[in-house]
Amino acid sequence: MDEIWKKQKWLSRAAFVSKGETSDYVGQNCNPKYTELIEDGWSHDHCEICWWSLHELENSDSGEGYTNDGRSWLCTECYEQSVVTKA
Repeated sequence: MDEIWKKQKWLSRAAFVSKGETSDYVGQNCNPKYTELIEDGWSHDHCEICWWSLHELENSDSGEGYTNDGRSWLCTECYEQSVVTKA
């Protein structure tokens, strides 16, 4: 992993809802007739390695992690085991 990972607090972000399915909003066009854009509708992400859930909390275990782009996340434990130990 040669990427630069930065520790930060996880914050909810906009999401699309269409036909009961929710997806991450990344700037794509939305037809309000078929989809709804919900601010703060993306409620969590998962660690790319262990699938731990990161979501908006004051608790640093679930509310903070490491990200390289704001959409890919590592929990603190996986970061320390997979990135720090290989540096």
